[in-house]
Amino acid sequence: MVEIELIGRILLTLMRFVVFGLTLGITIISFQAYQQQRSNRLQYAFVGFAFISMGVAISSVITQLGADADPLAFYEPGAHCVG
Repeated sequence: MVEIELIGRILLTLMRFVVFGLTLGITIISFQAYQQQRSNRLQYAFVGFAFISMGVAISSVITQLGADADPLAFYEPGAHCVG
């Protein structure tokens, strides 16, 4: 059972890298198109794809940190006592 979970985590991490790579590729392609022909439409496309890439990267990092976090790491003994 542990092997299946490990394989699943590895595959999920690889999928996150693939999705980030694809969004980064789209951002690079849109930037190259903007450099060749400067127009507002291509500039907005580049900025939009850059925001999408940042969102994918941030969500991947947050998800990875959340998956690796120890559930009891944020528990502080005595924090629930008042007074």
